[in-house]
Amino acid sequence: SPDSPPAKRASSADSSGYDTDLPDEVQQEAVRRVCGALGLKEQYDAAVAAGELLELLESLPRGTVEASIRLMRGYTRTGEWPEPILPSPAPERGRSPRSPSDEWSDE
Repeated sequence: SPDSPPAKRASSADSSGYDTDLPDEVQQEAVRRVCGALGLKEQYDAAVAAGELLELLESLPRGTVEASIRLMRGYTRTGEWPEPILPSPAPERGRSPRSPSDEWSDE
């Protein structure tokens, strides 16, 4: 829309880590849906209200931004929002006690 200041548009595209021609509303909706699926909707709403969406994006689990990008691509292809495909919460290698493949014993 002609109302939105061009400076905000440019900064949000550059600093969020993904450069896209999609409107900010579409980008935010994708992130909102992924946050909701991760159980982080309240944090998302608070970050948007405080103008700290970028800080929230930086603190999200690894793979969340990629999940948001997949949502945006699906939306631009079909015009409908697909179900979010969330990053699997994979622990860092060697830290999981339940993963026998990481436990190399010296015995």
